[in-house]
Amino acid sequence: MSVARALERLRTIHRRMRDHLVCSMASAGEGSLSRIDHEGLDDTIYAIDIAAESVLLPELEAWSKEEPLRVVGEGLGDGGELHLPHGCSPEWHLLIDPIDGTRGLMFGKRSAWILTGIAPGDVERPRLRDIVCAVQTEVPIPKQTQADQHWAIRGHGASACRDDLARGESQPLPLRASRAEGLQDGFASLSKFFPEAKAELAAIESEVLSELQRRHGERGLIFDDQYISTGGQIVELIVGHDRFNGDLRAVLKESASLEVPPRTGVHPYDLAASLIAEEAGVILTNGRGGILDAPFDVTSDVSWLGYANGTLRAKLEPIVLEALERRGWLG
Repeated sequence: MSVARALERLRTIHRRMRDHLVCSMASAGEGSLSRIDHEGLDDTIYAIDIAAESVLLPELEAWSKEEPLRVVGEGLGDGGELHLPHGCSPEWHLLIDPIDGTRGLMFGKRSAWILTGIAPGDVERPRLRDIVCAVQTEVPIPKQTQADQHWAIRGHGASACRDDLARGESQPLPLRASRAEGLQDGFASLSKFFPEAKAELAAIESEVLSELQRRHGERGLIFDDQYISTGGQIVELIVGHDRFNGDLRAVLKESASLEVPPRTGVHPYDLAASLIAEEAGVILTNGRGGILDAPFDVTSDVSWLGYANGTLRAKLEPIVLEALERRGWLG
């Protein structure tokens, strides 16, 4: 199967998963999908995650009858890995997060996202940089009747559409990352979701933004928005809502004696669709100024920073790196 055909198949699978989840949320009793099913190696698995897998796994099994698949993802198989059919050399490696943003979705606060990246099967140990196409699909909260889908093939740019779930219609959606040269009167933030390490992360964020204002004379307000979904955060960059955001929790884990809650950081599957952002012109790094990359697994901790454009990166990245270096976290 060509990359283009694999992409179209994946887009169809995502839509079927989304539609099933929308129906499940509409018919489920209050709280029934927010109960914990089990504690996984990589994250807490909720009933809503099981609902997503009930569509995903049969779809992948059907696909694997035509092309063998190796699937790596949150809550899947033994240690987060499936070989379909068992024992066959894969035609494709899939890195997938069936629902990124589970908690916000369960309580009707904010959309979640289905994320998938595909790498060729002849790559023995695939990484994010080997992904040749990606799809991310919005799973809306129950009162929302529209949902977006974004996709990309490496070297061919990013595309998107907006589906009207009530009418069964779909329209093209332009992707426009912000062209602003500063952060004033815009959204920019670092992830600091949990009490542990919140003070240190907030201090870094405040230090970076204050120094940006001092060096470049920015005087407008800068707004914070904590979207508890890595895919969602990156979408905010792609569509022009955010100008700078990211997650440095893995840097803290590696370099500091700060406690960060287990199973709460960013893992490779959270970045499975990051190719879309790159193809849309967003600049993603590993948080230390290097290329964003990680293996296809469910346990590696990953830091990332996203800049809406090159001008913002040129202004912000030196200040971020200086803040990390002062703390001895650039090693």
